[in-house]
Amino acid sequence: MSCNHTEKLRSEFEAQVKDADEKIAKVREELVRLNEYRTKLQGGLETLGLLDEQNGNHEHPEAAAPEAVTDTEVVTAE
Repeated sequence: MSCNHTEKLRSEFEAQVKDADEKIAKVREELVRLNEYRTKLQGGLETLGLLDEQNGNHEHPEAAAPEAVTDTEVVTAE
């Protein structure tokens, strides 16, 4: 193997290692974001569980429909 060929291979390998390192860093960042998202979802599930416990284990009272606000009901401060 010539010295020139060895240097070319070395350069290609170094570039591939650099590319792999960049891809690994991006995947690690995405993994951190996904773990944070998963933690938030778990927190939401725990909150729903607590609300269910407060409402007598899965009893859902009828929700009152929100009243519509019309233009005539809007009061402005003068």
